[in-house]
Amino acid sequence: MSTTSLKDQVSPEEWRTRVELAAVFRLAALDRWADLAMAHASARVPGKDDEFLILPTHLTFDEITASSLHKIDRDGHLLTPSPYPPHKFAYLLQMPTYRRHPEAKCIIHLHSHAGTAVSMQKQGLLPSSQYALWLGPISYMDYDGHIANWAEGERVADAFGDNKLLMMRCHGTMGWGENVGHAYILTWLLTRACEKQIMAQSGQSELYRPPPDVIARTPSQARSITAPDGPFGRQNWDAALRRVAKESPGFDT
Repeated sequence: MSTTSLKDQVSPEEWRTRVELAAVFRLAALDRWADLAMAHASARVPGKDDEFLILPTHLTFDEITASSLHKIDRDGHLLTPSPYPPHKFAYLLQMPTYRRHPEAKCIIHLHSHAGTAVSMQKQGLLPSSQYALWLGPISYMDYDGHIANWAEGERVADAFGDNKLLMMRCHGTMGWGENVGHAYILTWLLTRACEKQIMAQSGQSELYRPPPDVIARTPSQARSITAPDGPFGRQNWDAALRRVAKESPGFDT
């Protein structure tokens, strides 16, 4: 007796988003940006403003597959069967940002070593690496304790302001994009910028900063990389998908 796979039960657009979101988890694991099962990422279901894909509890990033992702409604209710309970922390910290920013299609929250280390630095991310310069200004949120409730999620949503990247002091990073690939590329650039900053600070010399006019104009020059459908950003996302297919097969099942 044959059983119908989840892929056959959802739209092609939802399945594609499931595959891409699963790839985000696997890529984070490959780059050692995962933090057991404590960080999280999610995505809107295409064409459904009130349905979202999110990781289940108990699975680590390298175990996530397209089929294992939870589908929830805007109130956090599980819409697809799963042996795992919903990830309530991810829901509480991310859902207010989806409500506040309708253009957000994917949110990625990491506790990477470098991202957390820079979040601990008073000056935050410095405009001293090309990746940081490409991103331009990012937002910051002060630490207020180990809180995971709806009010804290609203504070996160407020802290983003007009930016898509947020440094959560003492905690890590969060970013959103207008598609899954966009969110990943922005997160990749931020994490790499943090890594380069920490590496450069291991020396004794003061870090270089370009002149203010160069800092101001560089983000617009990098739009082919950082825009939602920038051709160079898309090219890099496609390369990332090819990488995860080779190095972490099975994510798309």
